[in-house]
Parts: sequence; C-alpha cells; structure tokens
Amino acid sequence: VQKKPDKFNEELLSDGTEENDTGFWKSLTRGFTGGGKAEEPKQEKDDVINIFSVASGHLYERFLRIMMLSVLKNTKTPVKFWFLKNYLSPAFKEFIPHMAKQYGFQYELVQYKWPRWLHQQTEKQRIIWGYKILFLDVLFPLAVDKILFVDADQ
Repeated sequence: VQKKPDKFNEELLSDGTEENDTGFWKSLTRGFTGGGKAEEPKQEKDDVINIFSVASGHLYERFLRIMMLSVLKNTKTPVKFWFLKNYLSPAFKEFIPHMAKQYGFQYELVQYKWPRWLHQQTEKQRIIWGYKILFLDVLFPLAVDKILFVDADQ
C-alpha cells in the first residue's frame, strides 16, 4: 500500500468522511491499535490492566509473585491482579495484602463452585482448566471488559 502525495494525512481505511468513523473499518482499526479517536478521553476503567492467574501449589505461588513483580516493573499503568481463591494456600492469602500495599497494586480473589449439572472432574488439573476456560464469564464482574490471562510459570 502506498499513499498518494495529496492523501498523506488521511487514514488508509477511511473514505475521507467523518461519518464513517463508527463503521466496521473504524472498529477494526480500534481493535488492532487499541485506541479510538484522538480527542476521546479514556474511561477510567480502561486505565487499569486486569490480569488473571491461577496458582496451584507453593512453587506456582512463588512463580506468581515473580510474574507480578515483572509486570509491575514493566508498566506504568495501574494493575489489578485476579486470582482463583480455590487453590491458593493460606500463607499466600495472608501475604498478598502486604505485597499489594508495598508495591501499589490492586488484587481480588475470585471463586466459583463447580456446578452440579456439569460432570464433576476428579483430576485437579482438569478442574483448574475448567476454571480457566469454562467459567471466565462468571468469575469476573460485568464491568471488567478485558482481562489478560498470564500463567504463573510463563
């Protein structure tokens, strides 16, 4: 794709009219670039990076702490971590408020009971996969638009 000399300031996917800014192409470019119009103020809920992670055991909780510090070190945006409460150790649940206060992040523990109508899994790893995949729509509040899943040992 090459722009014509008299069209350098126009968007490639725009037809040149302002009325098309809410169409399919504009929504597609917003999806790829992550932004809207330059003059639109960002909403406050978009100013937080939501990260969901699951730790099942003391080793993965240690990896989780390392991952959290790495995220905090590499971003200036406020971060909110979401953890599956069902598999966290009591020591981690006791430690996380102190860590949040020291490093200045938010956190929330979410849990969901396996539904009786769904075949109960007996293997721990399959249960965790169920929580990571099947129940994402009921684990988080509706106000959370986007959430990143980061594996503890990533």
